[in-house]
Amino acid sequence: MVTDVMSFNDVKPLVAISACLLGENVRYDGQTKYSPELVDILSPVFALQRVCPEVDAGLPVPRPAVQLMSMPSGLEARGVLDIDLDVTEALTEFSHNWQAENAEVCGAVLKARSPSCGYGTTPVFNDVGVQYSTGNGLFADLLGGGDFPIPVIDEEAWFDLKKRRAFIRQLMFVSRWQTVWSGNFVELIQQLHASYICQFMACDISVLDDLGDLIERGSQGEVSDWMITYYNAALRVLAMQPDTEQYKLVFHHIARILSPNDDVHAGLIRKIETFQVEHHTIPAMISTFRQMLSQWPNADLENQVLLFPHSIEQVWLYD
Repeated sequence: MVTDVMSFNDVKPLVAISACLLGENVRYDGQTKYSPELVDILSPVFALQRVCPEVDAGLPVPRPAVQLMSMPSGLEARGVLDIDLDVTEALTEFSHNWQAENAEVCGAVLKARSPSCGYGTTPVFNDVGVQYSTGNGLFADLLGGGDFPIPVIDEEAWFDLKKRRAFIRQLMFVSRWQTVWSGNFVELIQQLHASYICQFMACDISVLDDLGDLIERGSQGEVSDWMITYYNAALRVLAMQPDTEQYKLVFHHIARILSPNDDVHAGLIRKIETFQVEHHTIPAMISTFRQMLSQWPNADLENQVLLFPHSIEQVWLYD
């Protein structure tokens, strides 16, 4: 079991990926949507687990195309040419079984606009076949919902800087959460929260007290509801994009804790006030604080995710 930030940095998160993006000929027309650039980026840093909800649910290749339709019972996957073709139950049953059997997966990179894998991009049609909105594919919707959702992104959104960074922040939190999901998990999740204080401050300091209150509830025995509420609240916070001023606020907080005297503190403040996020100087600030920690150890700061990021966070959030 991993219980601290430094030992977690050896973990390679498990991420689900649509099989068609890996080059498998699993689409309804027998084709693929191979994305070599995406695969080359993801495969060195993540453990990838392929999935094709439609083929894995037993549908053939090739097969009739289906689309999401809004029916009286809710969204259903119906045939494009034959509305009586209904594969909703097959996809839904597979999705629930897959989720139960793959609880160690902490994020998913899926195919945009797919009736099973699209995430916010899948066309939704009314019962006469007219598109009126976009939504989530049946498989993606299950992964991104429920009590303990995992972050989901499609292959197009991955190349959007802000969306990718939000996904990475959420994914790494889920991966750390999963490593403490045994033993005295209340105490370990409290430790996890403590290690995220600076990261939460950078994303949205206004919710820090609320998250702390939820942690306090956990120590009083309201385990089930507390864990669900805290987990989802943390993911919402981590979806927010920190800006320069928010990082400055966090760095001022760290400087107050670390500075052994007024002269050192004044020097740090000058450095903080001149740094700019877009000039890629976050790693320089992190390096400065880590050097100071080697001289003036501080147990609370030595376990901060922001100061000791996983290599994935170092590359995708700060470099």
